[in-house]
Amino acid sequence: MIRGVGVDVCAVERIAATYADHGERFLQRVLTPTERAQRTWDASSLARRWACKEAVAKACATGIGGVVGFQDIEITYAANGAPQCQVRGQTGQFWVSVSDDAGMATAFALWSHA
Repeated sequence: MIRGVGVDVCAVERIAATYADHGERFLQRVLTPTERAQRTWDASSLARRWACKEAVAKACATGIGGVVGFQDIEITYAANGAPQCQVRGQTGQFWVSVSDDAGMATAFALWSHA
């Protein structure tokens, strides 16, 4: 049974400007320690991650800061490249899809019972 769905779209340039202004502080706020250790970050990958976390929070029917924050949502990737999502404090399965094109990043999240 589906518990919630969420979608988010954000401009890569907006995330690039925020990252340029705040650097490591921005990464520490938005990414978990595991995520920060996964890779070096460019504007497109940060925008996709931002959109994904926003979509997951919307699937929880709260938005960021309601019930879940950026540090509660962890996005990893399977060996085949498919994104995976874990949300601290929430039961069930989260399914996510992310993409970017023409300077925009988008993500879709579905939350279902386990």
